[in-house]
Amino acid sequence: MKQFILSLILLSAQFSYSNESSTQWYIQPLKIKHQVGKNQMTEAAFYRFPVFMYYTHMTGPLNNITAANRLEKLTAVKDKDALRDVNLASLYGISVFYDLAEDVTRIDLTKAKKPAGESIPLDDVIAMTLECVRLTGANKHTFILTSESTKKWQAIEKPLQENTIEKPLYEVKTVPLNVTDSDLLYHWAYWPGSIVLEQSEPTRFPAHGGKQDTSDGSRTSYQGIGLSYTLSMYFSNTEETRDAELNSLAGYKFEKQSGFIVIQAPVPATLESEKNQAFDLMKQAIECLILSAQANCEKDSYQLKISDPRLTKDQIEKLIKMW
Repeated sequence: MKQFILSLILLSAQFSYSNESSTQWYIQPLKIKHQVGKNQMTEAAFYRFPVFMYYTHMTGPLNNITAANRLEKLTAVKDKDALRDVNLASLYGISVFYDLAEDVTRIDLTKAKKPAGESIPLDDVIAMTLECVRLTGANKHTFILTSESTKKWQAIEKPLQENTIEKPLYEVKTVPLNVTDSDLLYHWAYWPGSIVLEQSEPTRFPAHGGKQDTSDGSRTSYQGIGLSYTLSMYFSNTEETRDAELNSLAGYKFEKQSGFIVIQAPVPATLESEKNQAFDLMKQAIECLILSAQANCEKDSYQLKISDPRLTKDQIEKLIKMW
């Protein structure tokens, strides 16, 4: 489990920079119940998200660390407006701001405090936020503003600037899996390919697809694999913004049914132009499902069924063998 958490943090530290348009990544400290094994979960951890920039600088990776996040694109519920902010830095009044004109990052802890009803200690949240900053790797001109109650964190400023902090400022903790009917339990969802063109590994996100083990098994975490996720692309030279769908499996359904996980394709068989893509897309769907099921320790508990009338019997048999 320690190796799993370490790999999560190391994954979060990978960034891609260039002099042209690129997808950059920012890391946030989120408060969500996230299953990381058959009987274990985390309640606070680091998560990595994409931001598209026409030009490359640290505005996206740094300024988004403390931005509010409701995970509405990755949560399958009808009432998206009812979702709450889950960014701990935002909830605890911490601000990270990168000033492009001055090339300076200011971490403001002067208003940081633990809100009423929250159980995570303020020092833990501050450490998580500073760890997100540390992982950007661009902290030469970083300054920490503190109050009387947070002044001890001033000691981190110089090591942060000099990049001499060798160990994580916060290590993610796992706890026994414990959820109620009202809890949203998140899981790893894998999407095929990668948002960053230079990489080919599947992209990993936390996704909630519905309650666990309902009577008909129709609402499961694996629906996250088929959730739509659009990324706004901003082009500064034309001041144009375009939205692009990042998930080629958007619309695919993954349902648990009496010992089976059924993958149902969203496209009807009458669309002849889609037939050539059907096999490759289903293959991607199975590959992502396998990764998610392995991460949740559920792969050996289910068999696979495929529902896609565009596929031939031989193709379906070949795909089933992947499982």
